[in-house]
Amino acid sequence: MKRSYIVLLILFTVLFLQKAASCTAPVTTAGTVVTSGTTAVVPVTATDFTDIGSCGLEIHYDPAVALATSVTIGPTLGGSINTNLTVPGVIIIGWYTYPAVTLPGNPVIFNISFSKAASGTTALTWFDNGYSCYYSDGGYNILIDVPQSSYYINGSLTFSGSLVANFSASNTTPLNFSTVQFTDLSTGGPTGWTWSFNRPSVTYVGGTNANSQNPQVQFTEGGLYTVTLVATNTGNTDTEIKVDYIRAGTPGKWAGVTSTDWMTGTNWEDWLVPVSATNVEIPAAAPYWPLFTGDFALGTQCKTINMKGASLFTVTGNFTIDPGSTLSFSNNGTVKVGGNWTNAGTFTAGSGTVDFTGTSPASIFSGGSPAVINYFYNLNITKFNAGLTIPSGLTIYVNGDLLINP
Repeated sequence: MKRSYIVLLILFTVLFLQKAASCTAPVTTAGTVVTSGTTAVVPVTATDFTDIGSCGLEIHYDPAVALATSVTIGPTLGGSINTNLTVPGVIIIGWYTYPAVTLPGNPVIFNISFSKAASGTTALTWFDNGYSCYYSDGGYNILIDVPQSSYYINGSLTFSGSLVANFSASNTTPLNFSTVQFTDLSTGGPTGWTWSFNRPSVTYVGGTNANSQNPQVQFTEGGLYTVTLVATNTGNTDTEIKVDYIRAGTPGKWAGVTSTDWMTGTNWEDWLVPVSATNVEIPAAAPYWPLFTGDFALGTQCKTINMKGASLFTVTGNFTIDPGSTLSFSNNGTVKVGGNWTNAGTFTAGSGTVDFTGTSPASIFSGGSPAVINYFYNLNITKFNAGLTIPSGLTIYVNGDLLINP
C-alpha cells in the first residue's frame, strides 16, 4: 500500500507540473524614465496578461537617488491593491481581482510615483525569492515565471542634474534707496538660495536676507552692481552671475567721487556720462566739482543743468545754451566760462554767478532771433590780459554784482 501511495503521489506531481508548464505568467517590465524634475512616475507594463486574478511583486531601488511615494493601479486593470513602502529602497505590491481579467497588448498595470533624493540613476530591479514575485490565474494556480530574467524585465529611473539658476529684477536702473524686488527663476527644484553683490552698498529690506528666495534690496550708492545667485538642492549647485546687471543712481546727477572730469563715468551717480537728452544736476556738495575741457553746449553734452546750492561748474571753452535747453541756478552756484557765452535757450540766473575766466578774449552772444536778453545775477570778469566783449545792440542785465578784476 505504501509503495502504491508513493507512485500515485509522483504521478500527481508530474501531471500538476505538466499542467502548470502550460500556464505561464505575463512578462512584466519596469519602465525607464529620465526626468529633469523633482518627481517622476514609472509605469509597470505587462504582456500576455491572460486570465490573471492576482499577483505579488517586489522591486528594489536606490533610496539615495529616489524615494517611492505611492503605487496606483493602471487605467484598465481594476481590482484592489495593497502596497508596502515603509522600507526605503523596497516596493512591495499585492493585487487581487475577481473575476480574473485579460488585458490585450502591453498595458500599464501599475504606476509607481517617486520623489527625487539626488541627481543620478537608480536601477529598478525585480526581486524574486520564489514567493516575492508571482502571478496566479482565475483558479488561483501559480503561474510559471522562471527563469526570472525572462519574465521580469528591470528598468531604471534617472533624475538628471538639471538645476539651473536664474533670476530677474523689478528695476535694473533704480534710484538710490529705492526697493528692488529680485525674483528667483531657477529651474530644477531649488531649495536653497544665496545672493551676493560685488559692492557692499546693498541693504536687504522687507524682512528678507541674502538667503531669501525672492529678496528685496536697496542700493545705497549709485553705479554698477554685478549680481550673483547660487541655487542649491540636494546634491546640486548652480550659479548665475549677471555682470553690471544693476545700474543704480539718478541719471545726470554729479557725484564727483573720482575727479573733476565731466567725461569720467564714475563721477556720475549712475556711472553714465550725460548725453543730449539728460537733465543734469550739480548738487550743493561734492568731493570734486565738474570741469569740462573744450566747448560745451547745452543740447549736446546734456539737455539741462540745474546748479544746486553753492555748486561750481567750469568750462574751459565756449559755453552755449541751444534752443530748448536750460541753465538754471537754484541758489548761489557758479559757472566759470573760459570762452564765449551764447544763449539761444533759457537762462535762469537765480542768485548765481557767471564768471568769465582765462586769458583769451571772449564775447557774449545771442543765438536767438530776436536777440535773447541775458539776465545775469552776478557777473564776474576775471580775465587776465584779455577782455569781454558785448556786441552792439545786445542787451544784458546784471541784477546782483558786476565784478571786473583786471
